[in-house]
Amino acid sequence: MGNLYESKAMQQVKKVGEKFAGNKAIASVSAGMMMAMGIILIGAVFQLVAIIPTFFKLYSTEDAIYKILMVPYDLSMGLISIYMAFTIAYSYAKSLKMQAVTTALNSLLVFLIVAAPIKTVALADGSSFTGIDNSCLGAIGMFTAILVSLCTVKLAHFCEKHHLMIRMPDAVPKFLQDTFASLIPLIVNIAIWHTIGSLCTGLMTISLPYAISYLLSAPLGALTSVPGILIVVFVANLLWHPRHNGGLHCHYAGADGIYRNKRSVDVPGAGTCVHPCGPVRHYELLRRYRKYPGAVRYGTVL
Repeated sequence: MGNLYESKAMQQVKKVGEKFAGNKAIASVSAGMMMAMGIILIGAVFQLVAIIPTFFKLYSTEDAIYKILMVPYDLSMGLISIYMAFTIAYSYAKSLKMQAVTTALNSLLVFLIVAAPIKTVALADGSSFTGIDNSCLGAIGMFTAILVSLCTVKLAHFCEKHHLMIRMPDAVPKFLQDTFASLIPLIVNIAIWHTIGSLCTGLMTISLPYAISYLLSAPLGALTSVPGILIVVFVANLLWHPRHNGGLHCHYAGADGIYRNKRSVDVPGAGTCVHPCGPVRHYELLRRYRKYPGAVRYGTVL
């Protein structure tokens, strides 16, 4: 095994991995995901606490206690893309020596414009309800959050580098200087991404996160099978060798694949997916595949 790690092929893999790890954008994605790991773990803990008693018929998923215990999960993993949009943008802006908090907030705003439009629906009693559509704020919007975060920060950095910003006198407080300096990049980002989101909705009748998810459906769909899980584990361990955080990226890719399938079968309830035996919840998917290497880690992230 030692000769394998010292072989020329593995040395080349190591060099490629180090180049990827040295890239600020990729490193920011990894760092942003790690920053949100506490939120993910809290959601996973409450999900297990809520789900395990249902195996023993202590209560059902329709009982009030189950719904109460699932609230932290719904507000953590159910909104994971929001946290990612902020943490990834914060990490990337910090690596580019920009105002990290202001830039991250602007990135979060742009992501919400693209992924969480305000909608008005008619209720059964004839009244209407206006609210934010949160269907793309979970795992399905994660790739969009990564894309929006990196692009908005890069454009803001371009504007800062070429002095395309509003400069205030030195007598103005620093936080106001930063706010006005971020206005032009923010307006440009909103114009670009709102146009893309509107065109996507108007031409394809689906939001941008769903369009990106469908675009990636072919490679991600295979990850929900047993061979796909084995491939994920192999690639993750291969990327861990050159000291790149491969496991986290691979598990998030699989998570999006499972949540994407939830919409394709239109089954009520959060966390359903397509399975040869019919739609099952992802904890049941974990239980079926628990004997395979990496299945526990794969399911825990979900």
